[in-house]
Amino acid sequence: MSELKREKSPWLRRLKHKYRLVLRDEDDHEIISTFSFKVYVGLSTLLLLVLFVYFFGFLTSFFQPIRYYFRTQEEIEFEEMMNLRDRLKEMELIVEAQSRYNEAVRKLLTGQGEDTTESNKDAAVVLPLSREISTTPGKEGVGRTISQLYLLAPLIGKITSIFSETEGHWGVDIVAPKNSAILSIADGYVLYADWSLEAGNTLLIQHEDNVVSVYKHNSMLLKKIGDFVKAGEAIAIIGNTGSLSTGPHLHFELWHEGRPVDPMNYIKF
Repeated sequence: MSELKREKSPWLRRLKHKYRLVLRDEDDHEIISTFSFKVYVGLSTLLLLVLFVYFFGFLTSFFQPIRYYFRTQEEIEFEEMMNLRDRLKEMELIVEAQSRYNEAVRKLLTGQGEDTTESNKDAAVVLPLSREISTTPGKEGVGRTISQLYLLAPLIGKITSIFSETEGHWGVDIVAPKNSAILSIADGYVLYADWSLEAGNTLLIQHEDNVVSVYKHNSMLLKKIGDFVKAGEAIAIIGNTGSLSTGPHLHFELWHEGRPVDPMNYIKF
């Protein structure tokens, strides 16, 4: 037994001994660098490195199965086909939403209201707005009703025609002096700013809680699509443009959740 211990002890001592590695220049034998190390420290470092590589490989295979790297050509082509199919469906949904949106804006511009009968409820004009906006850019709306919002009068003047569902007049007509400025009733983003045959120079503004205000027959528009406007800010100049206009005035409409409402119920003119 003592002889066996004597045979093993030299190896144990060698593991604890400190060794020096010397690097010399081959030509002049000048010492370039030296490294001191112990055998057991080097072995421990090598073991830790092996464990790290093993652990990293385990994590990689856990989150991304190894089989993924050995897919057949048929599997790769099938996955690509499925991805293309998903993208095509997404594009179809976007086109459908844009089509609905364009139709809703067209009905706003042409003054077509909704049919509120039970049989045509599904055909009611609903603006497919993707989000509500608040009075501060970047903040979400708070879900209030339109009666809880403070709305300014777009123009100070004489109302010559009121809101009437039976006559299909989805707003109020306001007469004011020439070159009068039209004001935004609340903070919001310009949804539409262009000319149409019937309404002339028209502006639509989306406000918080799915409220949209419409300003028709303007002589000049002061804002463009995408602009953020503050409540009371001048957005247009009163005019007489469009085939449906019979004199200088503002035709103003107020829509809530895609449906026209009587502006006089919510605004003091």
